[in-house]
Amino acid sequence: MPGHQSTRILSLLILSSALGCVQEPPSGRVVHGGGTRAGGANVGGSAGAYTPEEPPEPRAPPALPIMIEPGGAHAFRCAVRLRLDVTPVAGERRLLRVVAENATDQPLALDLPDRCPNGLVELDGLGPGYDYYGTCNAGSCLGAGSTRRVALGPGEARPIAEATIALRGAPPCTSALPPGQHVVRASVRTANVPVCTAEAVLEVPGAARPRSPPSSPPPSGPPQSTPASSDPYACQSPTDCVLSCPEPAGCCGWPCGCRHAIHRDHRAAFEANFEKTCTRPPRCPAVGCAFERAVGATCRNGRCVATSTPGGL
Repeated sequence: MPGHQSTRILSLLILSSALGCVQEPPSGRVVHGGGTRAGGANVGGSAGAYTPEEPPEPRAPPALPIMIEPGGAHAFRCAVRLRLDVTPVAGERRLLRVVAENATDQPLALDLPDRCPNGLVELDGLGPGYDYYGTCNAGSCLGAGSTRRVALGPGEARPIAEATIALRGAPPCTSALPPGQHVVRASVRTANVPVCTAEAVLEVPGAARPRSPPSSPPPSGPPQSTPASSDPYACQSPTDCVLSCPEPAGCCGWPCGCRHAIHRDHRAAFEANFEKTCTRPPRCPAVGCAFERAVGATCRNGRCVATSTPGGL
């Protein structure tokens, strides 16, 4: 009997070892004869082979509008569209407004370089070096070289730059634009989202005819003289001539009355320098004047001369 008991103990040990080696199947899909169910549960029929679960199919990103570059060379999808509006304003000027529109159904942000003192948008089409933002006399900016972020909600459109164009020029920054149609382009430099450029036509009309000045009555007051020549005594009309007889201290003066006529435009210079050239005592001429006449000045034969009153020399 001792041998039979040992054999029974050995059989129990072998059965225990076999039960300890049973493992749970991994989670997944088990195929059975009567059906399938995730997690390895038996639906019916004999045990089948294990099949791993398939990963979910990836969702396609939202479709973006297709933009064809000018010339039709390339086509690409853009997340942001630019729009360039041209609006007439007073004084033969045009307002250029650039609008950025989110073409997706998701919020996004544009990271644009700060181009201060210019706007965030680059404009071209009016000739090399044209100053669209009128900043030729502007100083440097503290934020130059940094990045500006423009947030756009789904489908949102918002202005991001404006420039006023003076068709007849705005010296010293810009000169007059030639008449005709000019194609202006707007673009931005950004690497985080694809952006489509925009174009618009800026029409410059022909030069306006100068307006004739309104007629006005002749000015009141003393008559105007004709421009003087280098000759202080040359004249073209009686109104060009005046009397000039300065009497600074120390000069002999005009003992028989003032009879020195000169062009009115040379009068100030003559009187300013007369003291330096006048005759002084004791060389003053000896004269005998019966009386002193009141005199005037007129133009005779192209020369300014003194006249006695009334008329005659």
